[in-house]
Amino acid sequence: MRKIFTILFAALMSVGMFAKVTPKGTDVWDDATKTLTVNGNPVSNAYIGVSDIENLVISDAVTSIGDNAFEDCNGLKSVAFGSSLASIGKEAFSSCIKLESVTFPASLQSIGKKAFSQCYALTSVTITNGLTSIEQQAFYNCEKLASVTIPNSVASIGMNAFGNCDGLTEIVVAAENPNYSSADGVLFNKDKTTLIQCPGGKQGDYTVPNSVTSIGDNAFASCYLLTSVEIPNSVGEIGTQAFSSCIELTSVTIGNGIAKIGGYAFYYSSKLASVTINATTPPTLGGSAFDKTAAALTIYVPAASVTDYKGAWTAYADKIVAAAEPEPAGEVTVVFAANNKTVERTVTLPHTFWCNLGTENGELDLIIQELYALPLGGYCDAWNGPVATGNPAVTAGAGDEDDDFITISEAFEGTATVSGKYNRYTEMDEEEFYYTLTISTKNGAATAISNTAVETKAIKRIVNGQLLIEKNGKTYNVMGAEVK
Repeated sequence: MRKIFTILFAALMSVGMFAKVTPKGTDVWDDATKTLTVNGNPVSNAYIGVSDIENLVISDAVTSIGDNAFEDCNGLKSVAFGSSLASIGKEAFSSCIKLESVTFPASLQSIGKKAFSQCYALTSVTITNGLTSIEQQAFYNCEKLASVTIPNSVASIGMNAFGNCDGLTEIVVAAENPNYSSADGVLFNKDKTTLIQCPGGKQGDYTVPNSVTSIGDNAFASCYLLTSVEIPNSVGEIGTQAFSSCIELTSVTIGNGIAKIGGYAFYYSSKLASVTINATTPPTLGGSAFDKTAAALTIYVPAASVTDYKGAWTAYADKIVAAAEPEPAGEVTVVFAANNKTVERTVTLPHTFWCNLGTENGELDLIIQELYALPLGGYCDAWNGPVATGNPAVTAGAGDEDDDFITISEAFEGTATVSGKYNRYTEMDEEEFYYTLTISTKNGAATAISNTAVETKAIKRIVNGQLLIEKNGKTYNVMGAEVK
């Protein structure tokens, strides 16, 4: 309806009082080619609604384009920007429904709010390095836009900058950009902890990466072809309208770390019939979060938490039921990788791999020894427990007896990383290995990594009344000279 209204409005403007071109200042109009050459900075509303303009040339003298300057120029097909342009104002080219492609100059620094929104024919956008700011809804509802590349220079991208772009299948971010990143065509912040925008053309099933802790406002809004979403345990917050109007979405699984679901989060996702939430404590729920979903919507929660959920989510109490208890995990193969090697252990989860402080090596001791080709007799550092990152299914630390451990609670996709310190004594010295292990369950993405950092402590000895220091296989006197 919004698109139809915009087209009708533009058509009315074309035969109305704004239809003919009246050049401003030193601007030049060529009626034969329907080309307007702009030589001075166009002010706000300068040519709003003028339908005669088919070709626009922005001269090198122009540094800024005002708000709404060419809005509703529904005959505009091409724009050539000059080399000095630094800013494009809000809604400057909004609803230019015949504009097919734009190439921005290297001088451009900012694109304003809704600057190119509802440019339905726009298929190509070339953004050069130098642009720093893309404001909210800058390319909103550009339904034919297929791909966008964000260069290194972009420091700010507003909410829904590429929202409701039905044909957009990927947002690509240059690897060197210090503020943003992309994976599988989806836009994230640099370290991939916040999912900012899924392109509107994303189809089928999607699994949110384990690095993500927050799904932003409108992140998946109007992703019409998305059918199911898997949200990992790492995610603590789902933003406002995050999955609104995902009209083909049928099922969502939300991990046990979720603490907040924003208002209208799944509003008007009209086929959404199954939501599984693994958190035992009901997350804070914004208003109308599951309104206008399928009439048969069922919200599955842990059996022990059904009463709590019904009390906290009164608007959906009749839709909340106990999730089926998971089947026992059975035997799972865990893959440890380090030092360009991999080691596999088949265990029943949950399972804890221990280092033993005593003389008998534990499972984790043996794994580290095998990966790093160490002889028997070493042990994990008793005072500084290892640290696990990357996946909540993997935890690590020091136990009650100061024995280090790694616990795998469930099978998981992707990888986790555990770093720690390992000691080995010989008759001559003590070696400290700072190890890093990549861990996955079978069929995960673990790759062997190179990490052989070793520190050898010096050993002091008295030989024939002389103090000698032995380190790294060599002997030195107190003056630092090597003794053969």
